[in-house]
Amino acid sequence: MKGLIIKDFMAVRTALPTLSVMLLLPLLIVIPMAAISGGLAVQTLCVCVTALLCIINSVVGMSFGSYDEQCGWNTFGCALPVSRIQTVLARYGAGLLLLGASLGILLITQMVCFLFTGEQIVWYYPAVLIILTLLTEGVMTPVIYQFGAQIGGYIFAALFMLAGIGGTALGRSRTMEMSDEAFDAMIENGLQTHLFAKAAALTVLGSMILYVLSVPLSIHIFKKKEF
Repeated sequence: MKGLIIKDFMAVRTALPTLSVMLLLPLLIVIPMAAISGGLAVQTLCVCVTALLCIINSVVGMSFGSYDEQCGWNTFGCALPVSRIQTVLARYGAGLLLLGASLGILLITQMVCFLFTGEQIVWYYPAVLIILTLLTEGVMTPVIYQFGAQIGGYIFAALFMLAGIGGTALGRSRTMEMSDEAFDAMIENGLQTHLFAKAAALTVLGSMILYVLSVPLSIHIFKKKEF
């Protein structure tokens, strides 16, 4: 199974230079700004890096299946002395390794910001990265196994747009119903009562459960596929 994981990362190695540049640009631009202006630039950097890592995890995770289809790997893989269960488990293992590397990059970013400005390392950026990565891969992996990478990409784009539109509309409707003072009080109360931390912990747990539950679903789908 180790070889299957290596195969997934070798397949996307050509995209690594582009992805590296995507991550380095915010660091090169915002870190000097952070040294001058402090907190706001640091928050901007952490937000940018977190968002980029979420996008990279989604793109790379879907590219695993896309490259397999392009080179006819599934047909070849079924002839190898590995089971289809091992093939699916390797795909999920590659996703977890990718998430682990992303968390490491995010932690290094926060540590660099701490050295430059003294801003404390916070928990919510890793939480957002974990939640979005596990939800995306937990949902899209069985979808790609069922419908293929191309149709899966269309479904992912549609879900992403719906989530963005729905989240924006919901946020605006909520904020328009209350005054600025009431909104600030709600945020302050959430921070003091650790409500946001509890909600984030529950959401992380839910995303982990979804990710685990998607494994047998993907195995069931892949075992019935004919190549």
